[in-house]
Amino acid sequence: MSISDRILDKLGQRTADIGYRTDIAIADTRTHSDSSASMLLTYNKNIGEVTSEHIAKYFVNRFEGKLVPVIATAKVYPKLSAVSVMAELVSKKRPFVDSEKMMAVGSAMFIDTVLDETYEVKSTPNGTKFLAKVCADNIHNIVAERNKRMAITASHYVSFENVDAVTGMAVLDDGDKVKFYYMSKVQTGEIVSVSGDKVTIKSDTGETIKTEKSAVMDIIAKSQKALSEDKTAELEFYTKMYGDENFAKQLLGLK
Repeated sequence: MSISDRILDKLGQRTADIGYRTDIAIADTRTHSDSSASMLLTYNKNIGEVTSEHIAKYFVNRFEGKLVPVIATAKVYPKLSAVSVMAELVSKKRPFVDSEKMMAVGSAMFIDTVLDETYEVKSTPNGTKFLAKVCADNIHNIVAERNKRMAITASHYVSFENVDAVTGMAVLDDGDKVKFYYMSKVQTGEIVSVSGDKVTIKSDTGETIKTEKSAVMDIIAKSQKALSEDKTAELEFYTKMYGDENFAKQLLGLK
């Protein structure tokens, strides 16, 4: 076994031990607003392709819950060992009952005079009210600060200018509902498995088809498993932050 192989084995073992990919790093960022940005991540292809779960866990661990990825927007560029994904800023949240200890400013704004923090009233998808901190941070500053502290730096040769020149593929997961091209026809179906450059799809006609990943034209709907893995990573973080799993579930719209 070569020295490089031994290093990869150790890095892979470290990844398994701590629960997230340590080879992923930020290569480039395109800021769209104070609260959203497109992010380009690089990874070591020798360790394996990046999945939705890897992306979700990376954001939770690297950004300490301050940013979350929009998994459905993720695209992979295999030749560049890169993945692009939209990210959004997450504000500090507190149970609505905490407003009783704050100073009201209108009907939907409260000030915690002890912490000198301002909160606005928002609601979860099921209508449960909570308090969201009015944040002075912006996504650019958070990413810049995180980059300074990162032990692993990304390749300087990969940027959005590079990926703009090539076609990316959606990050595919078992259970995704997709549109794909096969035997001179555009078909729809559900992904059964993903392995390397190949994907197995059960078409809506009932046929099981094994084809290239590049044959997938579009994701119609992400799998519930992939979406729940994203939520699971966030749930773990918010449960630790607030010490209340029920409140964390309410924030994420989970039962």
